Amino acid sequence: MKRLMILVLGLSLIFMVGCFHKQNSNNDNLWDNMGGGLEGSNTDESKLSINDIILPTNVINLDVEKLDDSLDNAIAIDLDNLEMNKDYYTFQNDLLTITQAGIYELKGNLNGAILVNGDLDTTRIILNNVTISTKDNQSCAALTFSKTNHLRILTVYDNSVNVLKDSIGDDENGDGAVIYSKKSSLTMNGSGIIYLESLGTNTTCLKVKKFLDIIDTNINIKASNNGIKVDEGINIKNANIVITANGDGIKTDMAASSNEQAEEYAKNPYAGYIYINNSNLEITSGDDGISSNALLYIDNRRNDLIKIITNHGTPDMITETSSDNADGKALKGWWNYKSNRSNRVWCIIIIW
Repeated sequence: MKRLMILVLGLSLIFMVGCFHKQNSNNDNLWDNMGGGLEGSNTDESKLSINDIILPTNVINLDVEKLDDSLDNAIAIDLDNLEMNKDYYTFQNDLLTITQAGIYELKGNLNGAILVNGDLDTTRIILNNVTISTKDNQSCAALTFSKTNHLRILTVYDNSVNVLKDSIGDDENGDGAVIYSKKSSLTMNGSGIIYLESLGTNTTCLKVKKFLDIIDTNINIKASNNGIKVDEGINIKNANIVITANGDGIKTDMAASSNEQAEEYAKNPYAGYIYINNSNLEITSGDDGISSNALLYIDNRRNDLIKIITNHGTPDMITETSSDNADGKALKGWWNYKSNRSNRVWCIIIIW
């Protein structure tokens, strides 16, 4: 099947748009400019071949067929009838803590929060018609995955409808989120629907500190700050996502600790990349629609829809004027493609 590669320049508010930015000609702080956000430039499409693009390893190895979304071997937890201590969880002060690795099917309602311990082996949480809303005195996410190197999977079970809300907003540690994967990667799968809403101030709905994979899932987000914020990379495949956010809709944001590290990130197309494949996205944002710290790669079929409406610039809640906080662009990518074109940054859209 013939593929058509489209490189679109500049800013538009609706439908397929790509933003290509130059670096500052002066020596502005690269750390402040991570995420792109300067003026656009015309590009000769013949200078870029699809063969020049090598996808990240975890995109290449993303095998949808191997991801389990069933209830097989799952331990059922009824959120309406929690006990204080079980073999595999504790429940105290409105906090349900998963204490053993395994597969857990959650059903029912919880006015509180859930924590998955970080020292557990591979753990999968299945949401099967749940409603979780944090209490006003809980400065934590509705669902938190603690720091770990082990696999964490969140399955939105087929035909289920799930609602997660955060009520208090960002705390002094910046942990405000509805779902928060702390210094760990998260895979979301399952063909049910999940509604995420941040009711508190300055809260991101879905925050992941490493990599986020979203496969086959239907997500509806209403965020007081960013819709989805991830550090190291995002893979979205066969998903349907609707986002209304006061900040950015979807963003990656590598946290460089120095100018030297920021310069390293700027040369790496995978340091905060976003890859979107065969997915429908509808985003209404106060600031950027989709903002990548590196390569932004969209590989969609002709009947897939990406619709983005931005607020013509920054929302009222943002007072900072750095490039990452004051753009209001539909799509934004930031990547020094090759050393001999180090002033070029690429945003790639493929339709087939």
